[in-house]
Amino acid sequence: DTRFSLWGPMPIFNAAEDRWNLFYVAYRPGLTASEGLHMDGRIWRAISQTPGRGGVGGPYRDAEIVLQPDAESQPWEGQQGTDSFYAWPVGAKWYAFYGSHNHVPRSAWLVGLAEAPALAGPWRRCAGLNPSPIEPAFIENPIVTSTAGHYVAIYDNCARDGSGDYVADGRHVGYSVSADGIRWPQGRDLAVQPEGAGNWSDDVRTPLCLLPEGGDRYTMLYTAKLRGHHFWAVGLAHLRCSLPSRA
Repeated sequence: DTRFSLWGPMPIFNAAEDRWNLFYVAYRPGLTASEGLHMDGRIWRAISQTPGRGGVGGPYRDAEIVLQPDAESQPWEGQQGTDSFYAWPVGAKWYAFYGSHNHVPRSAWLVGLAEAPALAGPWRRCAGLNPSPIEPAFIENPIVTSTAGHYVAIYDNCARDGSGDYVADGRHVGYSVSADGIRWPQGRDLAVQPEGAGNWSDDVRTPLCLLPEGGDRYTMLYTAKLRGHHFWAVGLAHLRCSLPSRA
């Protein structure tokens, strides 16, 4: 079953179609000890059947697979296939982060760039830019916001202990700031949980949005594991985004 597990639905408005496009990941299950739980991830594009921005609630109809393991897969990609997808416009083109990871032997969780002439595609992996240098060991589910003449990626990262494996971090998400939306420097930590008794999380995971509130202020929603419980709650952080002018 190539659709036994579905993850990461990301709605993006497609002005050329006057429809919301929903990109999501579909996996097949692992079948042997040499495979992981989620294998050969494919990115589907679905289209809202209700036109206009009010159609974000759907219903959605699957259109096609836009990225999957194939002859164009790059050497850093692994058995998990494509594990996330988020697109943004740069000039007349579209770019997207997609992720991948190898289960056996275990490799880093990395992301790369794909590009397309339109949101609907066709999507092609970028040459010479992948994998992205944002994180060397773990990055998942980056989303990109254009603000103040820059592009800001926020994403799920982990503590850095040099092991190359995932290490829980109870305070931070990751972020990277790009001047052109194509070349991304090494990421940095952003604290969304305080130190000490006020911290309710064992492991901060995925930032879900960066919403403009006017001026340099933004709101972020993120998921995080409740301390001492096997449950991931949603947290909220108010941020200030002070970036240098590009003028």
